[in-house]
Amino acid sequence: MNPEWKDTTRQRGKSGMEWTLQFATFNVVVHHHIYYGDKWLVSCLKIGLDQHVLESKDIEDAKKEALGVVMAHLAKSIDDLNSMALELKASVKP
Repeated sequence: MNPEWKDTTRQRGKSGMEWTLQFATFNVVVHHHIYYGDKWLVSCLKIGLDQHVLESKDIEDAKKEALGVVMAHLAKSIDDLNSMALELKASVKP
């Protein structure tokens, strides 16, 4: 299934400034921010990713890059949680 990005721009009279990919439990948002000029950013607040600057200039490339950033962030979080679980398990004596 191909992701369906939706234009969720909230500024009146403007479009294409914010794109959201909605999943059952979280959203990935590619957007601009006043402090970053014409750069695209990705945010996924559910996983603690907020205003990560993307390298891509084109919106379609930025969407693809954003998904890669989210996947990498999730993979690191999973690795960190696994390490923490192992550390905790080792500290608990039967």
